[in-house]
Parts: sequence; C-alpha cells; structure tokens
Amino acid sequence: MKKIILILLSFVALVTSVMGQNVRVKAEFDSMAMWVGAQTKLTITAEYEGNKTLNFIAPIDSAIEVVDFAGYDTLVNGSLMSVSASYLITGWDSALVYMDGLAVVDGQDTFWSNPLTLKIVDVPLDTTNAICDIKRLENADFDWHRFWILVACFIVLVVLIFVAIWAYEKYFKNRKTNVGTVDQKPIDTRPAHIIALEALEHLRDENLWQAGRTKDYFSQLTDIVKEYVGRRYGISAVEQTSEDLLRELRMNTQIDIEKESVDMLKDVLEIADLVKFAKWSPLPADNEHAFEKGKAFVHKTKKEEEVKQNEVR
Repeated sequence: MKKIILILLSFVALVTSVMGQNVRVKAEFDSMAMWVGAQTKLTITAEYEGNKTLNFIAPIDSAIEVVDFAGYDTLVNGSLMSVSASYLITGWDSALVYMDGLAVVDGQDTFWSNPLTLKIVDVPLDTTNAICDIKRLENADFDWHRFWILVACFIVLVVLIFVAIWAYEKYFKNRKTNVGTVDQKPIDTRPAHIIALEALEHLRDENLWQAGRTKDYFSQLTDIVKEYVGRRYGISAVEQTSEDLLRELRMNTQIDIEKESVDMLKDVLEIADLVKFAKWSPLPADNEHAFEKGKAFVHKTKKEEEVKQNEVR
C-alpha cells in the first residue's frame, strides 16, 4: 500500500512539473479583415510559470508582409508570466490568409499558437465615373496685392536705414567727438615745481593718512613726485617702477641731477612701496617724513624760469 501511495505522489509531482514547464501561446489580429495596403497588428502572447527565455518567430507568409516590430510587453501575476510580441502586418493583394500557427521557441522546445485567418479585401472602385486623363497644370494668377505690399515694405526699410545713418552722422558721431574734446584736460604750461608743490599742498589738506587711508595717501604722493620728475627731466616716470626710475636717474648721462637728490627720492619711493605692496603700517612720523622728503626733493631739483620784466618808461 505504501509503495502505491509513493508511486501516485511521484506521478502527481511529475505531472505538475511537466505542466509547470508548458508554455501556452495565443495569437490574434486586431482586425480579421483589412483593405489592401492597410495595416493591422498581430499579437503573439506566451503564458508560462517560472523563468524562461523565449524566442518569438516572426510570421512568414507570401500573402502578408511584416512592416514593423512593435515591441514586447510583459505582465507578471504571481508566478505566472505573460509576454507579448506585436507586429504590424500589411498585404498588397486581396486574399484569404490562413496560418496554421505561430512558433515560440524555448531552448529545444517549440510551442505553437492557435491558427489564424485574415481577409485582405480590395479597395472598391467607383465605376460611375468615366476614366479621365491627367489634368494639365494651371498657372496661378499673379497676386498683385501681395507684390505691392512687399514693394512698400522694401521702400520703408530702405528709408529707415538712410534715416538711421543720417541720425548717427549728425548726432551720435558729432556728440562723441565733442565729448572727447570737452573731456580732454588742458595742458598745464606752468613750471613743473609749481604744479608739484600745489599738488603736495592739496594732498596735505586732504588728511588722508589721518583718516586711515594710508595707502591712498602714499599712492598720490608717489604720483605727484613721479609726474614732477617726468615734467622736469622729460622722461616717462609714471609708467616706471621705483627701481627702474631710480636707475634711469643715476645712469642717464643727459639728466643733470645730484646723487643727494636721487637719494631723497629713493627714501620717498621705498616707504611708499612698503605701504602699497608689503602692507606695512607706517607711524605718523613716517608719513610726515615721506611728505617732507618729497617736498624737499622738488625744491632741490626745481628749475627756476627766467622772467623778463618790461622796462617802465
């Protein structure tokens, strides 16, 4: 009795296992009939349990043509898997297409779908009208209204361009020239030392270093001194570094300047460079010392202008 029960259980397990491996395939058209040259969708659906790798075989028939593969669609319901493959089908001749079944391959096993039929119907012809020749081409009437609108737009555009050019030449170009002339500073023809001493007094009155603006104070001080050197000796002193300027004053044989004067200028420039570039914080005495050295340098190197006085008769 036990052997019989074991045999039955084994048989049930075998049947269940075999049934679990089966793949159920179903195929259907969206429409069972279509016009010649129209399209319909063919869907092949395979249902199975477990994990499988299925290959769908595209339909092959002389009466139909696969236009495009529309892709796969997968549904999962617990252990039940449903995979669908869709194809766009067309036909170019009227016929009744019969297909025995479509194949789905799983390794060495092939599963077949249900048979299908598709009716391809000719497009009905309208026989009430006689056959006509191809109609000749007709020349379209010239659109004069649109033509004159385009001509008017072109004329307006040309006028606007000339007005813009005229306005630029008359107002903007002249304005630019006038602004440049007005903004140009007049040349100061006074002696170099007069200009420098006046600028130094103005710098003193600003009280920059007293207000904590030490860097601005020394920047203006060096600019005043360098501009003075440039006017006095005819060299480009403002564009040069302190080291280059001092070297030119010492080495240029055409510049008549004493070594003591160069040393005075060196003291001013060295303190200013320390403040501007090394972020050195000078004492109030250093600020006054640099100012007095710069002023003394101007006095020592100034060139007095000869003034001719008219005799009074």
